[in-house]
Amino acid sequence: MSAVFFETDVGYVQRCVIIFAIELDGAAEKKSLLEYRGMIVRVERRDGKVGVAAKIVGSKIESRV
Repeated sequence: MSAVFFETDVGYVQRCVIIFAIELDGAAEKKSLLEYRGMIVRVERRDGKVGVAAKIVGSKIESRV
């Protein structure tokens, strides 16, 4: 199982589906965009931040010049 954990100031709830992307720099000014779809499996609220754990349920990658 692949998952991700991040902190935010947005209030998410369990079982919601989220889409997020990570942009990676590559050689010769090429970039790749990794787009993920996840289902939120845990939400932790502490110190004014919201911690969110999401199970990755789908992904795709695209190259950008």
